Amino acid sequence: MQSFEDSKLWTLNNLAEAAHKISVEHGFYDTTAAKEDHALKQLCLIHSEVSEAVDELRNGIPNNHPECVRKGNKPQGLNSELADIIIRTVDLAAFLEIDLDKAVKLKMAYNATRPFKHGHKNF
Repeated sequence: MQSFEDSKLWTLNNLAEAAHKISVEHGFYDTTAAKEDHALKQLCLIHSEVSEAVDELRNGIPNNHPECVRKGNKPQGLNSELADIIIRTVDLAAFLEIDLDKAVKLKMAYNATRPFKHGHKNF
C-alpha cells in the first residue's frame, strides 16, 4: 500500500483499500452484521457527510478555501466534509469489492454521451 505522501500515485481502488483498512483497524466494521445491513449503514453515513457539507455552505464557509479550517488537530470545513464523502464512499466500495476505477471510467464515458442537461431544468 502507498503512503499518503505518494498521493499522486493513488488510484481510486488504492484509496479504497487504504480507507477500508483504516476503518477496520479503528473498529468501524461490525463483523456480526449482515453485509447488506452494514452497507446500508455506510450509505446513511455518506448521506450524513453530504448533510454536513451542506451545513458548511449554509454557514458561509467559502467553497474556494485553499485548505481545511482546523479546530485543534482536526480538519474542518467544506474541504474536510467533501473528503469525508469520498473516504466513506471508497471505503464502502472496498467493503463491497467494487472496482471503482472501472466503474467511474465506465460511468464518465457514458455521461459524456448524454445530451445537454439530459432533460433537467435549471437547478
